[in-house]
This record gives sequence, C-alpha cells and structure tokens, in this order.
Amino acid sequence: MGYRDCYEKYEEQISKCFESYGILVSNYPWVILIGSLIVNSLLGIGLVRIETENDVETLYTPMNSQAQQDRNQLRELYEDKTGTNFRLENLADLGLYGEVIIQTKARDNILDEKYFAEIKRINNNILTSVSFEDESNSKLYYEDTCARQNGSCYISGISVLSQSFRNLSSVEKITYPQIGQQFISQMF
Repeated sequence: MGYRDCYEKYEEQISKCFESYGILVSNYPWVILIGSLIVNSLLGIGLVRIETENDVETLYTPMNSQAQQDRNQLRELYEDKTGTNFRLENLADLGLYGEVIIQTKARDNILDEKYFAEIKRINNNILTSVSFEDESNSKLYYEDTCARQNGSCYISGISVLSQSFRNLSSVEKITYPQIGQQFISQMF
C-alpha cells in the first residue's frame, strides 16, 4: 500500500465524518448553536475562578521533591531576619524584591556624569513617592517594607550613586568585577 492509497483511504473516511457533521448542523442549526453557547458558558465559569501562580519554586519544582523538602527544613531551622539583618547570601529563597534597570535612550554609557542627576532623582522618587496598599488598606512606602541591614534599608548597588564612585568614574578608574572589596558585577 503506497502513500497515495493511504491518503485516499483516510481522506475518504475523514470527508465522510465532515459530511455527517455538516448534515447534522444543517438539520438542527438552533440546537447546535444554543448547545455550543451553553457548553462554552459552562466552561467559561472555570475561567472566573482561575488563580495565577508567580512563585518560581512552586511552578518549576516537583511537589514533595528533595529540593522542596530541603528548603522547608532550612526555613524551619533558620528564621527570616531580612527585616532586621538582611544578608543576600543567607536567603533561603528568592524572596520578593523589586529591581530597577536604567538605560539611556541613545544607549550611551550610563556612567557618564550627565546621567547621575537623573539616576539620583529616580532613586529618590522610588524611596519617597512610590507606595502601595496592604491587606488592611494602609498606605506603605519603601521605608515600611524594605529589607534592613544595620538599621537602615538595604539597597543593592546604592554605592553607584556615591560621590566616591562618581569620582572614580570621572577619571575612568572603575575596575570590574570589583572595586576594592565590593563586587559590582551584579549592578552592571
């Protein structure tokens, strides 16, 4: 049995199925139309109750896997101190955080002196103006929810806005991936 024979055999069977379906629809158009609307409406009810999941661990780690059991054991053994003594290397999971990525429109060097004022303005706007509401409709700002280290909010990469960094940048003395004891590879 060649390719052509196989094609003709299955084409005939499929065309008979579509012919029967066409006859059914032409004989009972209103029943098919109303039935389709009812079935789609019933299936659509499930979309109202759909929940989204954004947790990377829940999405991509198999349930009750060894990795998940180890993570749970870490959480039980060590308390979360991000509110008082944040250390990035001590996190048991990714946590909730925000990240700001700044790029010039012309794709110029972001370390150019003319952009520092704008970067500082954006940083100050985030620290003072950005807010959200919690479950009890209380307005919270960055200072209310930040991870803390040595009594103040921890901001990874804040050293980029320091005067010493600007001075090094202006004389092109920035070394990569670290400046002195500080790694800057995560910032650039």
